[in-house]
Amino acid sequence: MRTILQAFLEGDGFPNELVIDAHTHIGRGFDGSRYIEEAAQRALMRMDAVGINVSCVMGSQYLIEGDYREGNNDLLWLHEHYPDRFVCFTNINPHDKKENVLAELQRMYDAGMRGIKLINAYQNYPSNGPVLWALYEFAAERELIVLNHSWGSGETIDLIASTFPAMTMIIGHHTDGADDLLWKCPNLYLCTWSFVIPHQIEKAIKRIGADKIVFGSDAIINPFSAGLGPVVFARISDDEKRKVLGLNTARLLNKRGYNF
Repeated sequence: MRTILQAFLEGDGFPNELVIDAHTHIGRGFDGSRYIEEAAQRALMRMDAVGINVSCVMGSQYLIEGDYREGNNDLLWLHEHYPDRFVCFTNINPHDKKENVLAELQRMYDAGMRGIKLINAYQNYPSNGPVLWALYEFAAERELIVLNHSWGSGETIDLIASTFPAMTMIIGHHTDGADDLLWKCPNLYLCTWSFVIPHQIEKAIKRIGADKIVFGSDAIINPFSAGLGPVVFARISDDEKRKVLGLNTARLLNKRGYNF
C-alpha cells in the first residue's frame, strides 16, 4: 500500500484521504477574477489538481477594508452553489458599530455560516477590544469557529480562550508562546501556514501532538501546493498526516452540522 507521500509524488493527489484546507481566500481580486463565479472555477480547478476536497474560505478583497457585507455576499454565493466544496467564514470590520457587526453575524449565521474570520491586526484593532468581545460572546453562544490571522500576545490568547471555552479558536499564523497554550486550552488550534521552514511541523507535532494542528495554505494568496508540501513531506506518520490534512478540521466542522 502506498504512503501518502508516494501517492502525491506519483501525481495522484490524495485518492483515499480527506483533505480540507482550513485557511483560504477565494473571491474577486486575489487571482485577478472579476466575478465570484470566475474565482470559484479557478479555485476548484486548483483544488482538484492537488487533491483538496474542501476549502474553508475566509473572503477576498473586502477582507481588510471596504464593505465587508459585499464580501460576505460573495461567500453566500459560494455557500449556495458549492456547499460540498466551500465552507465559508463570515468577515467583519471591528471599526464598524457593534450593532452593525452583530447584525451581519446574525445574517450570515441564519444563512448557514458556522465560522468567522478575523484580521484585526491589519485593521489596527485589538483582539480584546469591545466590538470583538461582543463577537466572541456571539460565537461562544453558538459554539462557532473563529480563525484569526493573529490573536495577539500569549496573554491575550489565554484570556480569550479561557473566557470563551465554547468558541473554537484557530491561530492563523503562529504566535510566540502559543505552544503551552495549545496544551492548556482545549478550544485552541493552530494552522499549518505557521510552518514554512522545513521540519517545523515535525517539531510542532512532537511538542503539542497532531490533534491540535489543521492544514491551511492561505491560498489563493499562495499556491495550495505550497501549503501541502510541508505536511506531505514531513517526517511524521501517515496517521498524523491524515489528522492534520483533514480529519481534525472535519471533526470541528461536523460538530457544527457539516458532514465530512
